[in-house]
Amino acid sequence: EWIKHYEGAFDEGWDVWRDATLARQIASGVLPAGTELSPRPDWVPAWDTLSTDERRLYARYMEAFAGFLSHTDHELSRLIDFLRRTGDLENTLLFVLSDNGASSEGGPTGSMNDVRAWNGVPTSLEEALRHIDEIGGPLWHNNYPWGWTIAGNTPFRRWKREVHEGGVADPLIVHWPRHVAHPGFRRQYVHAIDFVPTVLEAVGIEAPDAINGITQRSIEGTSFHATLADPSAPARHTTQYYEMFGCRALYHEGWKAVTYHPIMQTEPGIDADPWELYDMERDPSECHDLAAQEPDRLQEMIDLWWAYAEQCQVLPLDPRPLPALV
Repeated sequence: EWIKHYEGAFDEGWDVWRDATLARQIASGVLPAGTELSPRPDWVPAWDTLSTDERRLYARYMEAFAGFLSHTDHELSRLIDFLRRTGDLENTLLFVLSDNGASSEGGPTGSMNDVRAWNGVPTSLEEALRHIDEIGGPLWHNNYPWGWTIAGNTPFRRWKREVHEGGVADPLIVHWPRHVAHPGFRRQYVHAIDFVPTVLEAVGIEAPDAINGITQRSIEGTSFHATLADPSAPARHTTQYYEMFGCRALYHEGWKAVTYHPIMQTEPGIDADPWELYDMERDPSECHDLAAQEPDRLQEMIDLWWAYAEQCQVLPLDPRPLPALV
């Protein structure tokens, strides 16, 4: 019944859906006016080039995913309704976010069973069409094709497992009515490692130096508690490194240096990866690479990334996923 609600909702395809989604994001204030839509990558086909069967199958994959999200939202609402009934909702600090960008594990044509990909066994169009009505049910571990991955990350570039914005930029909803005087959007930079210091500040607790006699490492995040009370509070988290399977990035004072490394590729090594540079204040979707115009700034940020990588125990770098490391 969750999937049926979305029957036909994605028949126009991922290109139309991306345009409409960005328009909604800007109209609602989620993204600032003037945000550009990153180009559809050349390894994702235009929707209007697909066959009728491909469109029917790919739309069904997305209907199942949308139904899954609605089911998740329904279950979250049960928790929220309970807190409302107990009278605790207004004074409960809630965070809602996704764990990363949209998944690309479905590959270019979608996957009926994600475990197959690890064993080099693809799903054919003919097989998937035979089981199209079972997608989203208990018999399969399915995943949509890359076109919907890119659409799910609108307007950003690339996806999960990588550190362009499509892999790391996620919406964060914070709900704490009794303590948030001015509800609305915040655009200060925040990272997932900031949650712990934010909660500690919210409840007035200092992080312990030791737990059960074990000395603790210092908390690397920065509290964003001040932004909850004051929308104009300055951002406190001004520098942050990223790394995932050899993909690397550094955010620093509104700028971002980033490089892509193909997963599993060991030759050529990471030193061959070209770095890109973006002004995130003016170009949040990474459409305009300024590396050639700002070589000194880019080099400073690359050097800073290596310093953080050493300090935060990121090294040595390895582009292989976990099964290759066992």
